[in-house]
Amino acid sequence: MANLVPQPEGLHSYNVYDVTEKIIGVANNVKLPNFEAMTETITGAGILGSRDVPMTGHFTDLTIEFNFRTLESAVMTLMRETSDILYLRGGQQYYEHSSGKAVYHGIKITLRRRPKALDLGKLEQAKAMESKVTLSVYYIKIESDGKILIEYDPYNFVYIVNDVDLLADLRTMI
Repeated sequence: MANLVPQPEGLHSYNVYDVTEKIIGVANNVKLPNFEAMTETITGAGILGSRDVPMTGHFTDLTIEFNFRTLESAVMTLMRETSDILYLRGGQQYYEHSSGKAVYHGIKITLRRRPKALDLGKLEQAKAMESKVTLSVYYIKIESDGKILIEYDPYNFVYIVNDVDLLADLRTMI
């Protein structure tokens, strides 16, 4: 049998922690940020038509959404006007071909944030309230098995992908 790499199956479990790494509650689900590059349209001699060129490291506002089943203190904790660090820690499940068993790889998401929106949800008997907090993300780092998958710090010109600092040369120029 070929030496197959473990097959990713999904996120098994996760929790949300504050700066002291004390659990602040379990969100129903979390919508992670979408990295959408800012672009400049270029055209001119030597170019057929126009091209939207992404500017490396420049992204539109990053937001993260925490969805809760009920309106609880964890929701209000996230609404504090602070840039405290939040951590999301989880275990990703993989299928190990050689043993036929599930194995787990840790994932840690570190972020600095400020509150952007609060949706209190709705009141309906015997139903989830569907409260939601949207945070503006000022710093994010996602690590798995000791590797930096992505780190983005717009105030310090840091943009790292798969342990490669894509703005290292630029920081020496400015």
